[in-house]
Amino acid sequence: MSLDKSLPLIDLNRPVPTQPEPNTPAEVHSRLERFLTQAREHIAGFTPIDDSDQADPDTALSKTQLLSLLIGFVGCDTTEALDNRTYTLVYTDPEQGKSNYQTICIPDYRQASPVLFTREGGNRARLTLRSTGETLAEVLVHARLFGASSHYYSRVSPDFVELPTATIISPYSTCAGGCLGCSRGAVKSFTPPPKDYIEQHVAGLAADYDQRGWDRGELVSVNITTGCQPDEVRELEMMVQLMQTYRRYGFANAAFHAFTYAIDSAKAMEILREHGAIGFIGTIETFNDAERIRQ
Repeated sequence: MSLDKSLPLIDLNRPVPTQPEPNTPAEVHSRLERFLTQAREHIAGFTPIDDSDQADPDTALSKTQLLSLLIGFVGCDTTEALDNRTYTLVYTDPEQGKSNYQTICIPDYRQASPVLFTREGGNRARLTLRSTGETLAEVLVHARLFGASSHYYSRVSPDFVELPTATIISPYSTCAGGCLGCSRGAVKSFTPPPKDYIEQHVAGLAADYDQRGWDRGELVSVNITTGCQPDEVRELEMMVQLMQTYRRYGFANAAFHAFTYAIDSAKAMEILREHGAIGFIGTIETFNDAERIRQ
């Protein structure tokens, strides 16, 4: 895969630094501010593809989607109570009218973030640039992940009614429970899962489908968000058991996307594919440049 050199990304060909980059609050803020400025310049010059003639006109990125990804990457500071530090927000593009969900985190380095998150009342909120007060985006708060379930539906109709076709799952615990390596570890609300958490998760999802009157065969995409096991062997074992359990509960058409940092060998990837995985996902939530390049 070739990289678009116009994007404000780290040069993967440069030597890995032998010394960690400085991480005092002021230096972290400077790095994030610089990254945010470069990324906003890229977004300003971005021309969205016109996909209005397509059967599904929601496939092309909008400027607001790029902005939401940027804010999700740098995190934000807030005056909100710190027991609710991760939010799923609804961004609506003012030019195209497209809306998308994006998670933000309020991390341990929040005081160094160049972005501020402020509730406006009800489910409305605003994201602003700390240095100038400029509004980056006006958003709706869709969910606080402090008390999230082990799944949510990632496809919605134009009026935000959830659809049965795709789900993002975190069977080991809720998103707020914390996976190893996730920047949302700042939530500090870890709870040990039950030993039979896989069976309980899939049974719970199946019951939700039945209650909603959905056909389990309509589920075609399952994003497995974990990374919670301490090594590749146990992470792979959990992934395979999950996929097998989904099949046993009648989700016969589901294809899986593995979202994990614990699996990286070619053999493990082949086993994932053999059991129904069609994609591998990762986000790079670390300040360690060497680890970011490795991932």
